[in-house]
Amino acid sequence: MVKSPVILLLVNQAQARKEEVRKHPEQVILSEVRQVVQQMQDLKQHFEEAETTIEKIFNPIDKNAQMITGMQMEKEEAQAKEMGKVMREQIQMQRELAMRTAEATAVKPVDTQATETAAESLPKQEAGK
Repeated sequence: MVKSPVILLLVNQAQARKEEVRKHPEQVILSEVRQVVQQMQDLKQHFEEAETTIEKIFNPIDKNAQMITGMQMEKEEAQAKEMGKVMREQIQMQRELAMRTAEATAVKPVDTQATETAAESLPKQEAGK
């Protein structure tokens, strides 16, 4: 069976690596740990850059949302104040109406009092006859 030069090269590299691990295991392990640490640092840097990009994109949106929310709150506060004002005016009008009604029933006009007095005296006169 004929092996290609690429496969022979890979097999030779693997054997050389295996021999190196046997001779100096600590150095090989440290080298691999350094590579993993470097990869993790590169990944962390990539995530930080992505986070910064995302914040740049969403920052204007957040500001607009805060502005809209503030405007809505102001509108709701104004509506609540207006509703309170209308309710106070309605209560005042109801009080005034109640007072007028009370005054109208408490104070009878003079001619009504005279008619009632005359009506009361007629039965007494008839009873005396």
